[in-house]
Amino acid sequence: MSKERPVHYTYDEARRLLSAGDVTYEYDAAGRLTRRSGPEIGRAS
Repeated sequence: MSKERPVHYTYDEARRLLSAGDVTYEYDAAGRLTRRSGPEIGRAS
């Protein structure tokens, strides 16, 4: 059995993703993603 915990998502008034579990996102005044913070989840190479 998997012991994965549920991932909770939060959004701002403009429907931009602010957090997904332990990962957070920041945007500039134009709504462009400027920062992603949190644990690494893997990268394609």
